[in-house]
Amino acid sequence: MPTADRKRAGAKLPTDDVKRVKAEPLATEVAVVDAAIDIKLPVQDTAPYAEYHLSEHAPAQLVTLVQLFASLEFSLTTLTMYKRTPTFSALRRAIESSAKCTFTEHELAQLLTLLPDAYDLSFAKAADDSKTPLEICLAVPAAMAALSFRERMELFCDKVNARIARHLQESSAPLTSLEISPAALPSVEDALGPTPLQQLRAQEERHASELTPLQQAAVLAKPIPKELQGLPTWLVHKVRLAEHRKAHLVEKADIAGAERLVQTLPALADQLQSYAKCVNKSAVLLPVLVAELTRAPVRERLEEHLRLLAAKVPFWVTLVPHEKSFVVRLNRKQDYRAVKQHLQTCATKDAST
Repeated sequence: MPTADRKRAGAKLPTDDVKRVKAEPLATEVAVVDAAIDIKLPVQDTAPYAEYHLSEHAPAQLVTLVQLFASLEFSLTTLTMYKRTPTFSALRRAIESSAKCTFTEHELAQLLTLLPDAYDLSFAKAADDSKTPLEICLAVPAAMAALSFRERMELFCDKVNARIARHLQESSAPLTSLEISPAALPSVEDALGPTPLQQLRAQEERHASELTPLQQAAVLAKPIPKELQGLPTWLVHKVRLAEHRKAHLVEKADIAGAERLVQTLPALADQLQSYAKCVNKSAVLLPVLVAELTRAPVRERLEEHLRLLAAKVPFWVTLVPHEKSFVVRLNRKQDYRAVKQHLQTCATKDAST
């Protein structure tokens, strides 16, 4: 049968061509049979899909993919008929129930490798108990919807036969080693895009790292470091500007970290006050306090945070040297409301500047 007579996704075959496909095997099936005769391949049990011209030499892993494709087609039609959103989770439950085998995104990607135009992938809102806000949703494109179930099955089996024939021509390995590499599926991160906070931070960093022509000239006018001497001028300028931008961003990050410490001083004071009442102590070793305050606002910089707190309100908390460490001592006679008010004032002034 000529190659031009094969069905293609997106175009419905004329009635005469459909009858001829039913009457004789597809060209790819003939190619597999010819190759199988040459190397005496074992015959597999593909009887359930023989009417779709699947080669009898198809290995078990490809027969499973054909079975999953048939179940996916049926499940997708059923969900659409009942006007339910064909999300991947809903399809997976239906397919695994009918096909009695596992269906994951890996198998879906393998189906799309064999027949890329079979489905359109998008994202829909996930169920309430899902760990992700979105999940993959499948839809049949108009070109494939114009074909009947039988025609889509024959088209998929034609692709499987073609893959088997290519393997037999290009490799001497057994068909049991034939693996279908999965196609790339869209990711949830790409669908969601950056969050508003991430967009704002990226914009701030981009604007902060841009230099005016005068600032750029001032940076390039500085003496060239010894390690850059001898390099082309354009490369020296590029490296120096990149280093300046990096240093600027690091400095900005340090400033932001310092601002965060000041802004969270009232919360740290609340934690310290509650801890002192709980253990009924006014003096605690600094290492012990660092280990015990597990809910501190800036846990990774707690020791530095405590030192800053002592500097801001020395009339309430002090750090007394003790052996190789410090003791954090609280003044219980000090009115805590006045301490909290003072820290909130410091945080407000720091934010305004």
